[in-house]
Amino acid sequence: MGDCLPTTTSPPTGLFERYTEAKQAHVFDHWSTLTSAQRQQLVDQLDSIDVEKLEGYFRSATGCGSGSVSGSVSGSGQKDDGDDEKREEIRVSSSTSTSSTKSILQPFSGKVHKIGKHKNNNKNNNNSDDHDHDSDSDYDSNLYEIGMKAIRANQTAALLLAGGQGTRLGFDGPKGMYDIGLPSKSTLFALIAKRILKLTRLAASMKSASDSDGSVANADADAGTGTGCTGTCSIPLYIMTSPMNHHTTKTYFEQNNYFSLPPNDVIFFSQGVLPCLSPSGKILMQNPYTINMAPDGNGGIYPAMEKNGILTDLKERGVGHVHAFAIDNALVKPCDPHFVGYCIEENADCGNKVLWKVDAHEKVGVIAEKITVGDGAVADADAGSGDSKIKGKGKPCVVEYSELSQEMAERKASSSSTSTSTISSESSSGKLAFGAANICNHYYSLPFLQEVVIPSYTNGNLYHVAHKKIPVWDAATSKTITPSSNNGIKLESFIFDVFPLSTSMAILEVERKHEFAPVKNAPGKDSTDSPDTARNMISAMAKEWIVTSGGTLTLNNASAKKEEKSSSCCCEVDPLTSYAGEGLEKYN
Repeated sequence: MGDCLPTTTSPPTGLFERYTEAKQAHVFDHWSTLTSAQRQQLVDQLDSIDVEKLEGYFRSATGCGSGSVSGSVSGSGQKDDGDDEKREEIRVSSSTSTSSTKSILQPFSGKVHKIGKHKNNNKNNNNSDDHDHDSDSDYDSNLYEIGMKAIRANQTAALLLAGGQGTRLGFDGPKGMYDIGLPSKSTLFALIAKRILKLTRLAASMKSASDSDGSVANADADAGTGTGCTGTCSIPLYIMTSPMNHHTTKTYFEQNNYFSLPPNDVIFFSQGVLPCLSPSGKILMQNPYTINMAPDGNGGIYPAMEKNGILTDLKERGVGHVHAFAIDNALVKPCDPHFVGYCIEENADCGNKVLWKVDAHEKVGVIAEKITVGDGAVADADAGSGDSKIKGKGKPCVVEYSELSQEMAERKASSSSTSTSTISSESSSGKLAFGAANICNHYYSLPFLQEVVIPSYTNGNLYHVAHKKIPVWDAATSKTITPSSNNGIKLESFIFDVFPLSTSMAILEVERKHEFAPVKNAPGKDSTDSPDTARNMISAMAKEWIVTSGGTLTLNNASAKKEEKSSSCCCEVDPLTSYAGEGLEKYN
């Protein structure tokens, strides 16, 4: 909070000089008309803004050409309402391109694995066949053990994006506090916390002779070696809130005893905000003593981690592997050992869980690659149908569904494709070339976050422009006016914007029915991605677990039997009983 203001008509000298140097002195235009309390409010807000960097952010974002992102994108890569500008569908100009270079999209060609389908694609680039191996079970078990070993060594952390409100659900509060109607009455926050607690108990109970070799514990020396697990294990949970729900979220966890997680392992920090700007880069005022501020997108999680000391805390704890995910997935598996283990095994700096699109035109972002080539090469690529004639490894990225042409959305790679990736080579058996849907489920090594991601944000390289209708103060009428058309911009970034920075990205394909139950829309008979559909998916998975473990489902009455697929026959296995279907045999 700024120092108490003296009884003077002038703004604080240092603050005034900073904003004058940044060419934003107009924020003090109405200073002489403000009360003492209003002046203090303005000073406090101005103190919180890094105005020296603001111009750099603005220039970087507005100077990216047509390849910069506009409008809003949700955590899963889906476009939200209010997107105001369109981008080229097939080619987008590179941020560093000249008139002689273009960027084209191609299917992801990097490291990809699907549980149960072991492909040695990243070790033998001439192997483009996709088939099951006898060692599938052993390979997947090895990935699981690698992941659990990292957990036992206290080297993993969960990073939860929980800044959203439950408005679209008809709920007045943080989305994480929403009860989706399970028998246990567990909220989304409770489900995640319970799964983390169960996973720490599983890890602590596992005894493995391989722990003694220290291979995982020393895998990321720069990130810390971990303290090892002696009886108990720790998975710190970092929760990014928003200014709107930060206090409510913290209070909710306190009132629920942190769902039995150690309180010092639950760390809250707030998403960042940035000033709204005019098209020329001037700060927009909501009234004479309030600056218009807006959240900086879910990609703001990275600078927020740096600002709030999260990266330092991770290193001090010895954490080297971070699993990030969104609150609105009721089936999310925090610090999934298979996922963490796979990324460790592949020495990935960044990882992403994907699932396959239900159809070519499902409105969801997909994983792809962007490759920059000369105009002549682009012409050759355009001349061909289906597979591009352009070969080579591009930069991984998430592509909005609206950015794909109909041909690209429906494309299936030819069986002669030389790509080593499951994402393209499996499409020869009928899968979509651009079908790997992004579900906001990511892995990062700590060195990647510290040494690659944060410097890019510090330089302002990852902010984009979103054109919006922003309420502004009109001095002529002494009123705040809401315009009828876009009058300003918001600077924001998306969590997947860091993917192109990765030099070793790994993709894990998972099954929708086990991994993705979005809770985005209000409940209702015909509603999709709702609490009802999420609850039904959890119920179906619980029934599958019970039957697979040798159990028998017994319905309470004839009425319930007739409505076996309805909410009246909801089945739940509490996360504290089983993390992923294990350990249920003893209940038969």
